[in-house]
Amino acid sequence: MNILVTGGAGFIGSHIADILIKNNHNITIIDNLSNGNKKNLNPNAKFYNKDILNNLTRIFNKEKFDALIHNAALIDVTESRSKPGLYQKINVQGTLNLLEYCRKFNVNKFVYASSGGAVYGIPKYLPCDENHQLNPINPYGKTKLGAEDKIINCSNKYDISYTILRYSNIYGPRQNTTKGGVIAKFINSVLNNKEMIIYGNGAQTRDFLFVEDAALANLLALKTKNKIFNIGSGKPTSINQLCEEIKKLVNKKIKIIHKKPLKEIKNTYLDISLAEKELKWKPKTTLKDGLRKTYCYFKRTLYKNI
Repeated sequence: MNILVTGGAGFIGSHIADILIKNNHNITIIDNLSNGNKKNLNPNAKFYNKDILNNLTRIFNKEKFDALIHNAALIDVTESRSKPGLYQKINVQGTLNLLEYCRKFNVNKFVYASSGGAVYGIPKYLPCDENHQLNPINPYGKTKLGAEDKIINCSNKYDISYTILRYSNIYGPRQNTTKGGVIAKFINSVLNNKEMIIYGNGAQTRDFLFVEDAALANLLALKTKNKIFNIGSGKPTSINQLCEEIKKLVNKKIKIIHKKPLKEIKNTYLDISLAEKELKWKPKTTLKDGLRKTYCYFKRTLYKNI
């Protein structure tokens, strides 16, 4: 298939491009490099330095895409609170712009990267399944849900099938060590011989999934039609447990500092049984192995002298 991957120079998008190319698909990447990096680009992919709000007529007309995998987005929850208009423009209007090009150029498959933690909001029960109420508590989550709505509405109007993947907390190689998730930040602190900072008592839990497992879900999603799947580990891990795993991995003393709790969801994790049953997907990487791969990657690429 000829597949367009938006955000394909970014953390998750670049891993998706890699697995698609490994499975003999022809990949084109659109990325404005605001968060992505050219170093992440697969050499066998075509690359256009474009924004998803740009005029993309020439690209769609030339490449004749069969499918679009949409990962380009603004993802900083804190920033979304101060810039809700910008998040609405990029995450919702940008998605709608891509859907319009799919309509015009007969691209009949659309895979979207959503967020389970963001669209469900404060859990009413755990684990959250796909039927959990949708109640995002910040502008970022509202824009991810808004984009989902645009996708479903366009699918009903036009011949575009969709698969929406609601991710848990994705981690792994190529993640931004300062703006990324807690695992990237913790490993960055360890490699810089700095303390790990925990907000609150560390008992709060999250669902951590290795990035290569998330990428595999995108490959399998190409064969499904009009479905929404949770993509996570299906297991809760506390921040304290995470710290212990990292301490075992690096085998050295690490100072931990506790700071005032953030205004955030206390506990959450995803029910992935639907993805296991219908997508024929399940995570292959344990947290221990994923942390080891991530730590070795950052040590090798960012801290070569350590």
